[in-house]
Amino acid sequence: MADAFESLKAALADRYAIEREIGRGGMATVYVARDLKHERLVAVKVLRPELAAALGAERFLREIKITANLNHPHILPLLDSGFAEAQSTAEDPTALPSYRPTAYLYYVMPYVEGESLRDRLNREKQLPITDALRIATDIAEALSSAHRHNCVHRDIKPENILLQEGHAVVADFGVARAIEQAEETRLTETGIAIGTTAYLSPEQAAGERDLDGRSDIYALGCVLYEMLAGQPPFTGPTIESIVHQHLAAEPQSVTMVRPTVPSEVDAAVSKALAKAPADRHRSAEEFAGALGAVSGTISGAAAPAVAPRWSHPVAMAGLFGVGALVVLGLVYVLMIQLGLPDWVMIAAGVLLVVILPFAIGTGLVEKQRATRTAPTPSSGMGRVVHRWLRWRKATQGSLILFAGLGVVTTGYMGMRSLGIGPMGTVMAKGMLEEHDRILVVDFENRTSDSTLGATLTDAL
Repeated sequence: MADAFESLKAALADRYAIEREIGRGGMATVYVARDLKHERLVAVKVLRPELAAALGAERFLREIKITANLNHPHILPLLDSGFAEAQSTAEDPTALPSYRPTAYLYYVMPYVEGESLRDRLNREKQLPITDALRIATDIAEALSSAHRHNCVHRDIKPENILLQEGHAVVADFGVARAIEQAEETRLTETGIAIGTTAYLSPEQAAGERDLDGRSDIYALGCVLYEMLAGQPPFTGPTIESIVHQHLAAEPQSVTMVRPTVPSEVDAAVSKALAKAPADRHRSAEEFAGALGAVSGTISGAAAPAVAPRWSHPVAMAGLFGVGALVVLGLVYVLMIQLGLPDWVMIAAGVLLVVILPFAIGTGLVEKQRATRTAPTPSSGMGRVVHRWLRWRKATQGSLILFAGLGVVTTGYMGMRSLGIGPMGTVMAKGMLEEHDRILVVDFENRTSDSTLGATLTDAL
C-alpha cells in the first residue's frame, strides 16, 4: 500500500503534491493534494487500475471533457483530468491480479472542507424534514441542469453529496459520464457495477444500458427516503437480495417509519421510487417542484425565517410602522428628559425612512429562502444582494445606524456641556453664572434706526 502511494505521488509530482488519502470507493480512491500551479487544496480522484484498463485513457479523457462544461451552483466542478505513467512497478494491493498500475487515470475537483451527506447520516441517522427537503431540492436542481446536457450521473448516493455552507453539492459527474460511454462488455469483465446497490434504479439493476435522467430520479428518491427514514428503502443481507427488491418489491411508505413526514412528501418520494420510469416524475425539475411546494408548510419542522403572512409588503410596512412609532416615542422621551436638540428626532425619522425598503426587501427574500419559491442567484450582483438580505444582517445594520446617531448626539451634548464650539451654552462658556439674574425683554422697534435692536442686545 505504501509503495503504491509513493508511486502515485511520484507520477503526479510535477502538477500535484499528494498529501493523504481521504476516501476509497468501488471505482476510485480520493486524495487531498496541493495544486502546485495555483497553490490551493484540491481533491484528486484516481480510478482503480482495473477500471482504468477497462475504460482506456483516450475514451476517459474524451468523455470527461464533456462534463467540464457543467456549470451549476450545486455541481462540484471539474478542474482538471489526465493520465500519468506509474513511476514504480510496485504492486497495488487494491488492484485485481490481472491489472497492475502501469498508469493512473485521474480527475481533479475543488476540495470541500465540509462533510458528505453520508457523514451527517452516520451521525444523525434521520435529518430534520426541512433539511432533508432542502438537500434533496439542491440535488434535483443539479440533476436537472446535468440532464439538460444529456449527462446522467448513474451513481447518486450520500457519499457523492457534499454539504457546503448549508447546501448540497453533487460530485463525481465526471467519472459517471466516462463510465456511461464505456463499452458494457469490458466493464462487465472487471466485475465492477456502475452505481451503488442501495440506490440502483430497477433498470440499472436489470443491466439496461440506455438510461436517462429518470434513473437518477429513482436514486435521489432512495437518498431522500434514507434522510427521512434513517435507512434506504431496501436493505438485505446480500447484494442479490437488495437488487431483487429494487426489481420486484414495493418500498414501505416512509410515513410508516416516520409518521411526522407530510403525506405530500411521502407521495413525491413514492412517485420517484416507481418501478417503471414512465411512472416517475418526468424530470428532476418536476421532482424539485413537488418538494418545494410542501417545504414551507411542514408541521413540526423548524419555523421559516419569515412567517409567510408577514412577508407581504403591506404587512411588512405595517409592522415596520409600529416599530418606528416605538423608536420615535423613545427619542421624544429622551429629548424631554435630557434636553436633546430637535434635530435628533429629524435624524431618527430619516434613518427609519432609509431602513424601510431594506426591511421589506429582506422580508421578501427570506420568504423565498424559507419556502424555496425562487432559486438562489448563481452569480453577479443578484447573488451578492441575496446573500446580504438576511434578518440578522438587517438588524445589525439598523443597530449600527442608530448607534452612530447615538454617538453623534452624545458628542454634541458633551461639547455643549463643556462649552466647546458653537454648541456650548453661555453658562458652560463662563459668560453666565448659575445664580446670575437675566432680563428677558420683548420689544418692538418702531423707530427708523435699524441698529437699535442690536444695540440693546449688546447692552443687555
